[in-house]
Amino acid sequence: MERIDAINVLNDVSGAVHLLEGPNRIREFLRQVLRFQPVPLHSIARSTSLTVPVASALRRELEKRKLVARKGGIVLTEYGNSLLASVGVTKTQIPRLQSGYPFPSWLNPVVEKLDALLSSRPTPDFSLDQSHAETLTIAMRVAYLYEHDGVEGKELLFLGDDDLTS
Repeated sequence: MERIDAINVLNDVSGAVHLLEGPNRIREFLRQVLRFQPVPLHSIARSTSLTVPVASALRRELEKRKLVARKGGIVLTEYGNSLLASVGVTKTQIPRLQSGYPFPSWLNPVVEKLDALLSSRPTPDFSLDQSHAETLTIAMRVAYLYEHDGVEGKELLFLGDDDLTS
């Protein structure tokens, strides 16, 4: 499926269910199904901040369009998977982050790669820089963004200076 076609489907579904949050909420709903399928409707409603009646109406519309099906919960169809892939959302699973600030060991390979990539950056000038981010912090920030639907299928622009805190 072409990206523009997928975006049009998301817009059409959003219009059909009169969802004020628009197509991004439809994408988020489908992403949650992808990550946790088969998933109960009330779980998707909670994770997407939709009321159960709105989530139910959305599920019915997605079923009409053959994007999801009911199989012990909501699951994506092949067409639903294709649509998500077209907008940059894939079945990449990362372990859930723990609350608080413990650093998860599964991020160690990411930190090692970041350390190698960033080894030539200048040292921070603490007379100018308010703080200095370490690669551990960067990895946690990216994992947090990913877990909270801030990466997949999004158009991102990262700005920052050489101390990596922006």
